[in-house]
Amino acid sequence: MEKPFQLPGVHIYEYLLLLRIPGGLCRRIEEEREIIVREFGLKQPQPGRPNIPLAHFRMMKQSEEKMIQRLEKIAEGQKPFQVGLQDYRGYPMHALLVDVVNQQKILDLVKSIKPLRKWMQDGKEAPYFISDPNIVLAGRLTNDQYIAIMNEYMRRKFRDQFLVESFLLLRKSKEEEIYTPVKEFGFQKKAAKKAQPVLFS
Repeated sequence: MEKPFQLPGVHIYEYLLLLRIPGGLCRRIEEEREIIVREFGLKQPQPGRPNIPLAHFRMMKQSEEKMIQRLEKIAEGQKPFQVGLQDYRGYPMHALLVDVVNQQKILDLVKSIKPLRKWMQDGKEAPYFISDPNIVLAGRLTNDQYIAIMNEYMRRKFRDQFLVESFLLLRKSKEEEIYTPVKEFGFQKKAAKKAQPVLFS
């Protein structure tokens, strides 16, 4: 099969925009993922560090700097807000989630990003924006695994919250398997943080 034509010097990257989960809560969720793997015989844990995705899109690398500038303006107009987490729910029939109880706060943030959609594309795929914010504990489950896990986790409790003060942009090329950070955008004109070399998938 012939490879699709691409102009010389044009590099298409895949981008992910997300909310980072802070350290202590991140470790708690990672430990819960490991428990699920052990107790229910899953072949592998949910890949990547826990996060709440906002948008996924493809774009020419040459457009990245302009996109960073546009995202900076959006971030500067945002106020920090709390995200509340409460208990578990399923995404039938293949995933276990930690439920976000105040989704509207995140959806309002996504709404402010959507006007950038016309730049968030490579001419082939339209951008994807999250409509049901949550944190994935286990995914790609078989029906039997899903039923067993849900029977147990519907009896368990989970309570926590964290403050959102920024969102993070990551990218990867078609040759790469994991995302690497591009830039973290602080809210309310706080200086944008230099992204730390933490890998996401």
